[in-house]
Amino acid sequence: MFTPENTTSGWLDSQNATTNFTAPTAAPGDAPQIAVALPAMLKGLEPLLYNPYVLSSVNWFFFGTILETGRRLWQFLVDKFTAGFVLTAVFDTGDPAYDWLASYLSKQGIWNSTREFKVTARSSTRTWGINSGGATEEGEDAHAEYTPFVDQSQIFRFNGTWCQVKRSRGLMGGNDGHDDGSQLVLTLYTRNRAVLDSLVETAYSQYKHKSETDLTIHSTCSCGGWCGSSKKGRRPIDSLILPKGLKKMLLTDTKTFMRSQAWYKEAGIQHKRGYLLYGAPGTGKTSTIHALASELDLEIYSLSLATTGVDDNGLARLISSTPANSMILIEDIDCAFPARDKKKDLEILPEDLWGAPAEKKSKITLSGLLNVLDGVSSEEGRLLFAT
Repeated sequence: MFTPENTTSGWLDSQNATTNFTAPTAAPGDAPQIAVALPAMLKGLEPLLYNPYVLSSVNWFFFGTILETGRRLWQFLVDKFTAGFVLTAVFDTGDPAYDWLASYLSKQGIWNSTREFKVTARSSTRTWGINSGGATEEGEDAHAEYTPFVDQSQIFRFNGTWCQVKRSRGLMGGNDGHDDGSQLVLTLYTRNRAVLDSLVETAYSQYKHKSETDLTIHSTCSCGGWCGSSKKGRRPIDSLILPKGLKKMLLTDTKTFMRSQAWYKEAGIQHKRGYLLYGAPGTGKTSTIHALASELDLEIYSLSLATTGVDDNGLARLISSTPANSMILIEDIDCAFPARDKKKDLEILPEDLWGAPAEKKSKITLSGLLNVLDGVSSEEGRLLFAT
């Protein structure tokens, strides 16, 4: 039965129930529980905190952190010092400056203290290294050459400045003097760049003096650069037997071209000259080029259009990397491109020894060759000979 007393008693019971439900969430009631639980938690971790293995790991962690921080700080200071007080120069193989420095280092005996060599029989191929014992400066009595291994640093002094040189490994991974893509890394411990300029000019002067008795011929390699070079004896121009007046005409015309750079510039004409020598085999085309290069004191860059991996872009890079006052030779240019009536035969390529389709003889197109020789981007100051 419903009565006011029952209503009041029920309302009080509901209030007490609400109070009992919300009381545990009050902040004053939580503080004693946390104060009691924290010491208990720390007491539970006490065996772990006092474990010798854990303490040793923590100590090594902080020690390693401090050590790594010190190492990075030291490396930062060394880099700053190196950037301000050290000069570094890189010489790539195939570039004439590489041959200058390599020849200078060999002549000065920089590699004599090396203890690891690759021994090769001496040939006409130009290398850099050490001649065998008892050889003369020109190497006439030498039968072998000792080429230092790569990744070996040598320290020497040039005009009172300490220098360090190191040759990196080439793309082919060899240890001879003609690795594809190898480099000479030269470090000079000075802030004065004039020392580097003087060293390069000295190396160039000695290289030219050493080449007075020989003719240097550069050749291409599979990497698409001028990686190989050899030396040949110079041939006197008087040793040629040519039709009357031809020899004098060629010599006069080439000499006039070499000293007419200013006139070409004033006239707005590209300073370049090309010659096509044709005739039956053995009529003296190559001998004429050899004698002219000897008389004009020019190095020959012999370019083969059938070199593996050389296309139109590679041909442009090869021509542009040749130095001014040099001679570019393209032999058997008529055999580089098939005749129009033979193009159909080349559509079906023969197979090689392994059953794979054989590659075309040349990846260079006729239009690409013409653009390099006589296009807008063709190089100036070169003599071009084609046979």
